Amino acid sequence: MVITKYPTNEIERLKALKSYEILDTDEEQIYDQLTQLASHICETKISLLTLIDEKRVWFKSKTGLSVSGVSREQSFCGEAIFENKMLVINDARKDERFHENPIVTGYPNVVFYAGVPLTDNEGFSLGTLCVIDDNPKDLNEKQLDALQILASQVIAQFRLRRELAKKTNYEEQLSRLSEQVPGVIYQFKLHPDGTSTVPFASSQIIDLYELDPNEIKISAQKIFSRIHPEDFESALASLSKSARTLENLRSDYRVLLPNAGLRWLRGSAKPEKLPDGSVLWNGFINDVTDEKNLEIQLYQNSKLAALGEMASGVAHEINNPLSIIIGKTSLMQSQLSSTTFDREKLLLDINKVENTALRISKIIKGLTAFSRNAEKDAFNVVEVNNIIEDTLSLVSEKFKYASIDISVDCPPDISIECNATQIGQVLMNLLINSFDAVKSLTEKWIRLSVKSHGNRVVILVSDSGEGISPRIVQKIMEPFFTTKSVGEGTGLGLSLSKGLIDSHNGVLKYVDGAKNTTFSIELPQRTSQSAKKVA
Repeated sequence: MVITKYPTNEIERLKALKSYEILDTDEEQIYDQLTQLASHICETKISLLTLIDEKRVWFKSKTGLSVSGVSREQSFCGEAIFENKMLVINDARKDERFHENPIVTGYPNVVFYAGVPLTDNEGFSLGTLCVIDDNPKDLNEKQLDALQILASQVIAQFRLRRELAKKTNYEEQLSRLSEQVPGVIYQFKLHPDGTSTVPFASSQIIDLYELDPNEIKISAQKIFSRIHPEDFESALASLSKSARTLENLRSDYRVLLPNAGLRWLRGSAKPEKLPDGSVLWNGFINDVTDEKNLEIQLYQNSKLAALGEMASGVAHEINNPLSIIIGKTSLMQSQLSSTTFDREKLLLDINKVENTALRISKIIKGLTAFSRNAEKDAFNVVEVNNIIEDTLSLVSEKFKYASIDISVDCPPDISIECNATQIGQVLMNLLINSFDAVKSLTEKWIRLSVKSHGNRVVILVSDSGEGISPRIVQKIMEPFFTTKSVGEGTGLGLSLSKGLIDSHNGVLKYVDGAKNTTFSIELPQRTSQSAKKVA
């Protein structure tokens, strides 16, 4: 009578075996190739890949045998995992342990057996890789070594199979979860050779990019092809920086879709460095087109409100020069109708008319620049002095009428690469805020000063106000927050200005601790031509 032997860790061993989820699965080519190779190397008629559960020995792969398994009591493999080492029986008919075994005395007439336990990294023997023949045999050292190597390959395949199963299960759970989220959950991988893939993307990517998740698993090229040309370099630069510094990635960018057209997307992701040198981002993308359109509308409304505040000053700026032109042309007509006239005085008057007309032209140019949508303007190198002069041309008369002294301290050689119209709009907003703050004070002044610090330029806008209380400072950059009376302000100026400066990779902030109310605009002297645009 054959007595079944069980390893001392049998309960844990069975638990480990089940964790691989491989029992009773279909045939797989990789395992069939390994058993065929084992039979060929060892020159046996039969080769088996066995897995041993409570009562049976099941054949995951078999070469030269038609049955799918045997009872554990009849198996040679049970003995192999009990001893937890290679078991070689040259002639089972002469081995007292097996000579009466039904698989020796009957089909398949096992005489020779050599089996290697399939022991995983935790030390649990799951089954064996064995070779069998119906004649006595001796394996040489090379054949025994080859059988050991093949067994280790089986275990490696088991581990890989389990990891893939875990990954698949994880992706299925993640996919089910992501279906409840109104955006795309994704993984983006940048490989050491510069190629990129999207190992996982939830199904919503079909709506956001009009791409199937399977299209981008082996190459992310189609993702990049959807990004708006004007935002492409900026998106690439942000990705490169995140890969280099492992800082979180966050950006707003546009995509051009075959069916939906232009859409705004917002992405955020956390990077991690992998052992092979790759960088993997786990992130989220959502569609913010409606939000961006609302920002555009609010921004235009804010500019219209600012234009309303400037209207009286602009009228003075234009009416005064017009009065000069009308007066001078009347005098010139009188001189020309006279039989004698002072030629030098006439030339001076003509020159005065020309300069005054140019002044009006500059005012109109500044007004046009302020009111237009500059979102798509390219970044150009511009002298800060020119931006300030163009901005002041719209408000100097308003300030003069209110007896507000305004002064500028800006060296002529300081330049920045920027969207000049947007920087002018930020200055205009700060100047209007200062005007409202000081117009009723006894001492009324506004100072603009510009300094260069390394590769940064700092523009300070100060006024004679005594500063802003800490309670209000915490809120002034929030949308719709205002200290002005109802109907006198939208509460959007500073919030939108901050967004414009952020888009230039700059910083707009209130200078805490200054003697008088002071705001600082810090900008890089050179930014990317393709820096992201803000509505």
